[in-house]
Amino acid sequence: MDIILAASKEADNMDKNYEEGILNTGKTKVMGSDVISVIRYYSNKSTVEIRVIKEGGEDKVYCSGENYNSDNFYIGYEYVFNADYIYAEGKLVGVIYEQIME
Repeated sequence: MDIILAASKEADNMDKNYEEGILNTGKTKVMGSDVISVIRYYSNKSTVEIRVIKEGGEDKVYCSGENYNSDNFYIGYEYVFNADYIYAEGKLVGVIYEQIME
């Protein structure tokens, strides 16, 4: 039983480290390629809502299993975004990306 508990804790830590890496949580400025990666990662985790606001006000909310599709809402890899992470009870529940011009 101790082995199973230890393995479970290690799996949780690995998942948490991966999420922190993909989100670049230490950064408030990210590239479009990062935004697309986050959308793809969380597309199967319906508890996280991702809102992308492009210059000019056009926006898209990704939630409930929706994945990135460049034909419906294009995000250039080179676009630059401000990132705002929303947490509830220590868990990530949302991310807002707002495009900025450099």
